[in-house]
Amino acid sequence: AIAYKILFAELVGWKANLLNALSYMIGMLGLLYIYYRGISVDIKLSLIVLYLPVGMISLCYIVYRYIKLYHVKTTKSHYIAILRRSSGFFLFTLLSIVVLQTDYMVISQRLTPADIVQYTVTMKIFGLVFFIYTAILQALWPICAELRVKQQWKKLNKMIGVNILLGSLYVVGCTIFFYLFKEQIFSVIAKDINYQVSILSFMLIGIYFCIRV
Repeated sequence: AIAYKILFAELVGWKANLLNALSYMIGMLGLLYIYYRGISVDIKLSLIVLYLPVGMISLCYIVYRYIKLYHVKTTKSHYIAILRRSSGFFLFTLLSIVVLQTDYMVISQRLTPADIVQYTVTMKIFGLVFFIYTAILQALWPICAELRVKQQWKKLNKMIGVNILLGSLYVVGCTIFFYLFKEQIFSVIAKDINYQVSILSFMLIGIYFCIRV
């Protein structure tokens, strides 16, 4: 993800989303190949098959950028400036990872395997919704940074307000859609599990993702 931030900074964030989607697609095709070929693998190898393309493609992109810019002269002050600017983002990302994974540590101790599957699938569906929103948001991030540097606060605040409003409405609309068609959607993803999630649970999850917006 850090490697692809370069593309967002160059205002070509669609390339980052394309590479990210391509890497996961390759991993998914690898899992499908294993499944249909009847190859017996454990969970560790399955994770390697899924996430190896994700890591390798981003690593190759970093190497490509280093080779392309190898001749550019840099000094210690350049690295210090970059680290100073990025330290806040790194800390925020680290804290968000810790917080967002706490729920799985709790449910693993309290819920049955079937309930965990239902919760995981539900969160993955909402995660896809939120991913689409954040992909658009990340594409706008360099523009927001430019407005901040130029101190055009009125335009910046307006852009932030509009995106929060539209993002919240988008999440609410998707929440209603998923609740109305939850049985059909879940039957495709996990057909052997009896899916029973109340409207209150959907509302709480929707509120949670609206807060994240």
